[in-house]
Amino acid sequence: MKKQESKRQILQEWERWKENPNHATYQEMQEFYFWLEDNRPELLKWKVSLGVDRWQDVRGWLNRRTGYGQS
Repeated sequence: MKKQESKRQILQEWERWKENPNHATYQEMQEFYFWLEDNRPELLKWKVSLGVDRWQDVRGWLNRRTGYGQS
C-alpha cells in the first residue's frame, strides 16, 4: 500500500476509533497506533525512509488532524 493511501485509511480509522477525533492526548495517539498494529496491520505496510519509523509518520498525521501540541 502506498503511504498516501495508508494515511487516508488511518485517518478514517481514527475517526471511527476516537469519540472526539478533533482532540487527543499523546497517550491516546499511542494507544491508537498499538490498536492499528494489532487490528489493522495492513495499514502500516508502506515503505519508510532510513531512520524514520511508521509511528513518527502516524503521530505527525494525528498531530495535524487534532492540533495536538499547537498553542
